[in-house]
Amino acid sequence: MKQMVPPIDRLLSSRAPTKEPVTMPHPLMLRLLAIAVLLPSTLCAAFGTLLGVAWAADALQRGQHLGAAMALIAAIAAGWFGLVTAWRLYYQMLRRNVTLDRRIAWCGLASAALVCIGLMATTGGSLMVRIAFFGWPLLAAAFFGACLRIADQTERL
Repeated sequence: MKQMVPPIDRLLSSRAPTKEPVTMPHPLMLRLLAIAVLLPSTLCAAFGTLLGVAWAADALQRGQHLGAAMALIAAIAAGWFGLVTAWRLYYQMLRRNVTLDRRIAWCGLASAALVCIGLMATTGGSLMVRIAFFGWPLLAAAFFGACLRIADQTERL
């Protein structure tokens, strides 16, 4: 009889073995996502954060547009929470060991998605340009959300 070798996911996982191995995306797909989606989103967010914080600080100092300044600061914080969550999920999935609390992961991905949708709704210009520019990080949120959903379903089996 041929001896069965346990899947690599079970060997690398710190959790107790389940009936099915926790499925993780291929490392090449993860690296492609990081280079094509996460890195440009992070660089654009860094540039936008510099401009947004400068505008909000000026608005708060002058006492004008206080509501818009506070909303912008909240959107910047929520967007960075989503980006940091996506990067943490990327590195943990690359190591095949997702130790991040699932509730925090879902909140971070939802935060990133809401900020993207809010930016698409509130900025000016063509709808197609807004979807192409601000909808780009939604790909990462959808990808990591699908990976977490599949992992949740396989762990319940």
